[in-house]
Amino acid sequence: MVKPGSQKRNFTYVKDLARGIILAGDKGSGDGYTLPNSKSYSVMEIAEAFGGKVEMVDGDPGRSASGEAPSRTRDELGWRTTMDVMDYIREFIRANPR
Repeated sequence: MVKPGSQKRNFTYVKDLARGIILAGDKGSGDGYTLPNSKSYSVMEIAEAFGGKVEMVDGDPGRSASGEAPSRTRDELGWRTTMDVMDYIREFIRANPR
């Protein structure tokens, strides 16, 4: 993981992304639709959720923070996420034991 690991992101479940893209294409008007999960996590929180050793490396961590972005997709199309990334990780680990 790129140091410092505290950078936050709004990780969105891939099936929620696909559903949002289809909604925007079918019922949307123009561009500007975003598909963020409403809750953000640091990349360190995500790495630790998988368990195991986390290796830190030097590099460009990208933007320093992420937060709730306005979403025309939610307001105009009623799109919402159906799965939180931490729930997905727990399910993944259960289904794929080491």
